[in-house]
Parts: sequence; structure tokens; C-alpha cells
Amino acid sequence: MEWNWKSNSFVAAARIAMACRFEIIAVDEGHVDIHAVLERALDEVEQLEAQLNPFVAESHISDINKRAHCEPVKVEPQLYQLLKRAVEIGLESGGAFDITVGAFTLPRKRRRHFTSIERSWEHFGINNDTKPLIGLQLLHLDDETMTVRFLQEGIMLDPCGIAKGYAVDSIVSCLRREGLRNFFVHAGKSSIYASGALPHFNGWLVGITNPKEPSRRLAVLEVNDIAIGVSEWYDNFACGRRLHIFDPRTQSSTGSQMVLRAYAICRSATDADALSTAFLLLGCEGVKTYCERHHEVGAILVYQSGGAVQIKAYGIATAFMQKAESSSRTALTNAPLAELPN
Repeated sequence: MEWNWKSNSFVAAARIAMACRFEIIAVDEGHVDIHAVLERALDEVEQLEAQLNPFVAESHISDINKRAHCEPVKVEPQLYQLLKRAVEIGLESGGAFDITVGAFTLPRKRRRHFTSIERSWEHFGINNDTKPLIGLQLLHLDDETMTVRFLQEGIMLDPCGIAKGYAVDSIVSCLRREGLRNFFVHAGKSSIYASGALPHFNGWLVGITNPKEPSRRLAVLEVNDIAIGVSEWYDNFACGRRLHIFDPRTQSSTGSQMVLRAYAICRSATDADALSTAFLLLGCEGVKTYCERHHEVGAILVYQSGGAVQIKAYGIATAFMQKAESSSRTALTNAPLAELPN
């Protein structure tokens, strides 16, 4: 992430994991061995990647995908709770987020991975010629035994839409156990947590840019102890269609033609990661309804209207957002600020 400051008041650490760059920016408040603390927090991400990576045959997710259609697969408690939360968000969003999309998404994502994964892909039983099976109704979670079972062969889990947020939450927990209070964490610019505040501010500053004109800032958020998830489309001209986000309700990658980028804002990075995907697909009316029903959640949509790019906040996000042209705070111009995306 590009930051518009250089200062001895901050300490940073970064790690490549989950196919993106994880970065921590912490206010240096004299904590003993702060560099080691940041590195230990990033170590947790590597452990989670080994558990959640669907392209590694030995991961827990791969084990579920290989065996759950034959028998219930017991998983450790934290992973079980993550899967359970993924299902809850899927149901709350009317299926706009669905962790069972793996039979469609994983074969397409594997093309971006190296050949050793290609050679081991036969273990996952994926046939690109078969119409993928998708649906939360085909996934059974047993709270008593903490097991996962697929009710039909062909179902596969893809945790990529929630894993980065889950990893960010793990980093936050680790840093707070070590006594850190004021820090900013992001995973590939798409999953963020802002803890505490910048010096002389009430929070951390996040800029929202125009997808059509990335150098143009549309708004600024000042956030404190809050998570932000970001999802947007990208065009793959080789395939002749929009990719990255897949709509499990229609089994297509078309989605809303109006919403260009969606931000989900809440207390959990895990939830924000999943909800940003859902919000991109739900569109303006769907997001408005969701936020009205979930008062602890907010959203910001960047959308196309009448040939112009517009921005609108919903729910708790209205308390954080200042539109760039209406901001009266001169201090914002030179303040440490993260642009999402940039």
C-alpha cells in the first residue's frame, strides 16, 4: 500500500502470503521489541495459509474437499467457527456470498498457480466439463461433532472470499495481546483493520479513489477500531468477460453493471471481507436493505450513474465518510493517508 508520509513515528512490517501482501503499520510508542512483535503477528498468517489454501493438497480445506462427500470430516474449532460464520453471512445475504462456489472458482483460479498444483489437481476430482454444484443447502455443519459433510458429490469449498479478513483479525488479536493499540493492517488492500488512531487524529485516514480515474480521490474515511472489506470487478479481455467476482445466485461473472466497487464496514475483518463481495453483487437497493436490517454494518458503493461515477454511504459508514470536495479539514491534505485501492 502506498502511504503519503515518511516518519520515524511509525514502524512497518510486511509479508507475502495468500497471494497478496500483508502489511502492518504501527505507531511507535516505545514498545519494547516492536519489530519482533509485528513479525510474530505475520507468522500467524503463514500458519493460516497452510490451513486454508485450497491449492495445497495437505491443507485442511483440501482435506474437506476431498473427503466430505464420503464422510463427515472433523475440523479444529477455529476453522469450524469460520465455516459456520461463512454460512451465516451467505444466508443473510440471500446467497450473494457462498463458500460452496469452489467447483466453479477453483479450476479458474488454478490457472494462475504453478505447475506443481496442476499436476496434483487430479486429487481434487474437478472436471471442467461438468456444470458445477453450488449451494449452501448441500453443506452440512454439525455443531455437536464439529464436522463438515457434503450432501452431494461435486461440492467444493473456496474460502478465498473470507480468508484474508480472517487472517487480518488474527493479526489484530495477536498485536493486542502484545499490548499494541494504534496500528493499521491490510491484506492486499482488500481487507483492512484500523485500530486506535494516528497521532493528532481521531482515527486512521483512508482515501477512496475513482475506479475509472485512480488518481482522483472521491472521499476520505476517518476510522477507529473498525474493519473495511473492498471488492471490485476487473476485466479479463482474454476471456472476453468480467472476472474475479462470481455470482453464485446466477452462476456467472456478470453481476451488477452499475456498482464498480463495494466497501463493507463493520467490527470484524472476517465479516467485512465476505460482505464486500456480497455488496458488489447486491447493488444499491440490496445493500440499503441489508444495512437497514444489520445496524452494526455499513457500506460504501462506488457506482456508475448517467455516465458519471458516484459514491454513496449506507448504515454506519455515513458517520465515517467525508466526500473529497466537501472536506473542510485542511489537515487531511498533508495527513498520513492510505488510498484504497491505489
